[in-house]
Amino acid sequence: MTQRVRAGTALGSVRPFIPFAREEVFEYRGARQRVQGAWEIKTDGDGHLARLATRPWLEYMVEDSDDPHERLSHEIRAFEAYMRLTPAEESASSLVFSELSAALEPRYHSILIGSRSTGLATPISDLDVSIGLKRHNPAHQWEDWSVESKAKQRRGTTEMLTLLREILRASEGFSSATLVHARVPIVRAKHIATDLEIQLQIMMTNGSQQAFTRAYLEDYPSLRPLYVCLRYALEIRNLTQVYEGGLGSYSLLIMIVTALKYANDQFASKDLARQLLHILKFWATANLYDNGYSTNPLGLFAKKQGSSEEQWTLTERLTRSRNAQLSSIDKMNKYNPQKPYLLCLQDPASYDNDLGKNTYAIKHIQATFASIHDKILKVILEMPLVFVPKNRRSRSLLGPLVQADYTHFEQHRSRVERYSMPTTRRSDDYHSRRTMEDAAERAKGYKERHSAEVKIRYFRQNGFFRKYRSL
Repeated sequence: MTQRVRAGTALGSVRPFIPFAREEVFEYRGARQRVQGAWEIKTDGDGHLARLATRPWLEYMVEDSDDPHERLSHEIRAFEAYMRLTPAEESASSLVFSELSAALEPRYHSILIGSRSTGLATPISDLDVSIGLKRHNPAHQWEDWSVESKAKQRRGTTEMLTLLREILRASEGFSSATLVHARVPIVRAKHIATDLEIQLQIMMTNGSQQAFTRAYLEDYPSLRPLYVCLRYALEIRNLTQVYEGGLGSYSLLIMIVTALKYANDQFASKDLARQLLHILKFWATANLYDNGYSTNPLGLFAKKQGSSEEQWTLTERLTRSRNAQLSSIDKMNKYNPQKPYLLCLQDPASYDNDLGKNTYAIKHIQATFASIHDKILKVILEMPLVFVPKNRRSRSLLGPLVQADYTHFEQHRSRVERYSMPTTRRSDDYHSRRTMEDAAERAKGYKERHSAEVKIRYFRQNGFFRKYRSL
């Protein structure tokens, strides 16, 4: 049968072409995706406000270098610092969670999960919440709804989520509550004052995934800065919506860890620039037609059934059947004949879970990564010519990855911050100039906190506090 080939969307259009399971599509050509929607830069310039709107992380630079790779590493750290929650944003998110818990009445108990619990949250990340019933048993312990039989869970999930939706609809603090029927059904709502999105699910905490996330963040100091940069590189190009074939946060995190493991410690832990370029090139050039990837333990496996199984001896088959990770690879539906290009990535937290089975837009992601990689290399080569003292503060090596219009993002941040300071919140506080002033204040506050931390670290290293106590 002749395979049908369809090209990706023309550059600059709003949505990429993504084949869905119900379509008889065999192939499409990946196309690099441009910045889209509210993130698209309408006008550009080198003025202070333009730099704050399109390259806000430059205000968070606390170090600089004439070496291009060092300069890029500093910018990656600056972008990660820009995306950290301020104390006011932390306070606001806690208030939103408390308001949600109060709205759900005493009989429900709420657990914060997802990025807000692992340390990967950015200022406007969703609040993912797991909900359970509270019932007092004879042992004076709380029982979770998840310990009941699977059949009863299936019967009660929709009923319980429907009730939660109606509670949120009746509350004064939340709006747009809807029940989303999916593999893991959720209730989605908006917190009116902050416009933060809330997602409720029934006692499915994915504790193993969160444990792996925390462990990887501890093992790889560069992971969070790299993750935040790549997460927003996809976000501003509309490539993070899982239901549209994009990459979810956890899948992206595991992709980064996999690429870093394949680097085999060839990069210094502080060399974020070369690590970023390696990750972009690794996945841009990955042969997803033939290979699947496992992270823990690290390895490649053939996607097509029968390509390697026929060569195994009886002893090898028995060994694989007794190994949870290898037997799960054998059982996974690794190859989709309609979409042979899909990413196949084994979840280290659940070996039989393929994190890439719904990434219909992976060829667009690969093409985008390849384009960004080449553009960053180009600006690195041009740095000695264009990074002159006159315009050095406005130039960026990280621009090809994350440069966009952050005005609406800053407006949302201001709205969240003012929720924790209600006496200073007014309805007219969100115009563009006031928003940029808030952004400048956030950058100033970060630099002041960073300077104080550097001084304290210096004093501790030099024994200042011990000398002071001995006087």
